[in-house]
Amino acid sequence: MMLCILTALAAGSQGTEFTVSSMTFPLASDYISITSNADLINYRGSGTADDPYIIEGISLEDHVGNGIVIKNTDAHLLIRNCTMENLNGGYDALLPVGIYIDGAKNVRIEDSRVSDSDIRFTGAENVRIKGVEGRGLTFDGVLNGTIEGSSIDHIIVQAGGAPIFFSDFSDTSPLELTRKPSQNIRIRGCIAEQEIIFFDSMDCVVEDCIIGDSVEGGGLWIFDPRKITFRNVTVVGGILGLHRTSPDPVSVIFDDLKLVRSDIDLSGLYLSGLSSEDSIDFSNSTVDGKEISSFKDEEGLKLEGLELGYLWLMDCPEARLKGVKAYGISAINSSRLILEDSVIHQGGIYLAFSSDSTISNNTLINSSARTGGIALGYGCHNNTLQDNFVKRAKKVGPDFLASLGVDTTLSDGGHAIFGNVIMDAGVGLDVGRKNTIIGNTIANNAIGLRASDDHNEIAQNNFIYNGIDAQQRSTIAWKTVSFANNTWDGNFWTSYRGMDEDGDGVGDVPHIVVSAPYPREPVAVAEEGVVDNAPKMEPISGPLKGRFWHKEGLALEAMARGSEAEISFAMARELQRAGYYEEALDELNNATDIDPEDPATWRFKGLILMNLGRDEEALAALEEAIDLDSEDGYTWYLKGDLLQNLGREREARAAFSRAEDLGFTSPLGGMLAITVISATGEDEFVVIANHLEEAANLQGWTLVVDGDETKSVVLPEYILEPGAMVRVHFGAGESSGADLFMKTGIALNDAAATVSLRDGAGREVSFLGFETLPDGGVVMVRGSG
Repeated sequence: MMLCILTALAAGSQGTEFTVSSMTFPLASDYISITSNADLINYRGSGTADDPYIIEGISLEDHVGNGIVIKNTDAHLLIRNCTMENLNGGYDALLPVGIYIDGAKNVRIEDSRVSDSDIRFTGAENVRIKGVEGRGLTFDGVLNGTIEGSSIDHIIVQAGGAPIFFSDFSDTSPLELTRKPSQNIRIRGCIAEQEIIFFDSMDCVVEDCIIGDSVEGGGLWIFDPRKITFRNVTVVGGILGLHRTSPDPVSVIFDDLKLVRSDIDLSGLYLSGLSSEDSIDFSNSTVDGKEISSFKDEEGLKLEGLELGYLWLMDCPEARLKGVKAYGISAINSSRLILEDSVIHQGGIYLAFSSDSTISNNTLINSSARTGGIALGYGCHNNTLQDNFVKRAKKVGPDFLASLGVDTTLSDGGHAIFGNVIMDAGVGLDVGRKNTIIGNTIANNAIGLRASDDHNEIAQNNFIYNGIDAQQRSTIAWKTVSFANNTWDGNFWTSYRGMDEDGDGVGDVPHIVVSAPYPREPVAVAEEGVVDNAPKMEPISGPLKGRFWHKEGLALEAMARGSEAEISFAMARELQRAGYYEEALDELNNATDIDPEDPATWRFKGLILMNLGRDEEALAALEEAIDLDSEDGYTWYLKGDLLQNLGREREARAAFSRAEDLGFTSPLGGMLAITVISATGEDEFVVIANHLEEAANLQGWTLVVDGDETKSVVLPEYILEPGAMVRVHFGAGESSGADLFMKTGIALNDAAATVSLRDGAGREVSFLGFETLPDGGVVMVRGSG
């Protein structure tokens, strides 16, 4: 029996007190207790639908115990304009309920506020909540319930008799409970600051609701749904979680679901697979404005070059996905899948009951998926993960170790894991049994590689600056585990301190990996140390063929041999080359935090900020670089280029002059060229700069947009002096000085555009194009005639 269910007293009465050592303590009580219709006759009303009994205007503060308790009534009752707070009297172990409706029918609660305690309905029928504010609301085995226009942190709808949340076993043994699903529940127009949860409920509709982001791990969680529809629901900064715990068919519809900065966790659906009787449908639904797409029963499906919010495959064997950009991809019952050359931003790749598949050359940036960057779940075996780049979003707090880079622990094993780069995870690579793990680079993780079972071959990998490089450790109490047949020989370890006296490239003594339980790691039931009997003395770059890593292995060498700041610089360089400017900036911010005295890092940071269009920040970074090294001509040139773009001509000329004095000449020297495209906002323009020795008359010259002759602009007479620039605006305005307004109807594409400059004879003199990347970075393409 829970502390909050105590002996009831008459309405309005106070509980008794008791004294111990001159200290007085209250006995908790129900402020109002109704156990039958007869207890309601003293309240206003007659108990009909048109004239309900009314309990109103109750204001409880510092009452110790439950607020209003209604049991076993069927008369119509309205509770309204009530306020309750601090009902536990400051005793943390006391868990009172603000309003508790048990086995009653025809109860309404309106325009009330319940703080620091919950509202609970158990076995109730025909109930309605409207205009209520509170911490928590639970429907436990409720039939015909409505919640509307309310703001409640936690809304939980569950089967009665399920000892999950707030179940009262005072009269019944838990072993005798039967599950009665909550049924025909309507939730509309509500705000749930933390979460809405459904456990084993049916025939429910949630519409026009917002689930906020006030707690990590909140969101919309659905267990064993049967005919549940979500319509126009927004989840902000949370998780959409779908799970099944029973063999009963699941049925859920999402119509106009909007996920904002939110993750999708479908892993719980796959404990026993899905069947043809299951129905999970998404329509008009998005992740951060991009479509959620699902495909079912499409053997040989081919998707290439798509940009989506989330992609979900069910029963799609031999599907081939190439060049897909998405927040996450899940595949179930889809063996022989090929997923390659794709970019997953923020989410992850999840497979279940899918085997003989290949996941290769994919990029996962800032992955925050709960299931792992790449996760091979139940029913998976004999899959290949090759040349993927997985960079987790760094997490702090108690769930840090749940941030997994690659996870195969729930699968049947037998996987080949080759040539991947895995970084910034709680556990970089978490594997079960019978896997071949060769040629991977595992860097900057709390735990690099954790083997929780046997028969793994782990060789030719690079373990670079992890908190703990490797473990053999199992926390599964019901499973007998041995690590006797794991092999760890021939890896490179930055933590190795041995020598190579004979120069054969292999350490003279074995590497014994230092390991200890990481903070917050579960207690191990089986554990054994990791020993590499042939540790490599140099990083292994041969197997790495992913797009992020040079064949020369220079970035890898910097990671392996450099300081933490140098590692961040090397990572930024690779991310920049791949077009991930925001992520490159994160690495450079880390580098300047560690070593603020390196001018090259500040210069690179300025260049990245220029690509992101953050000109003032870029200028500050370049000036920091010049303060540290005033003799670097390239930095002065970049500063001049940026000042010119900002319209600060005199300062730009001085910076260019200083760069030339230091021996750095413009890469556009001897050219008349387009140097800037501004395609955002209402004022769209290009900048033409003259790097020739003589002046040029632009009369009769032409700008052509996107190669389309119908989108061309003929320039008027304009003398462009040596070292000068002119902004050519496509819109309306008054021309003066260095600004020409052409008054055209041409609009540039905000995401990607090209502009070419042709002289009076029609020859292409200069070409400049750009493409905006998913993270906001920009790739520029330049050419000259």
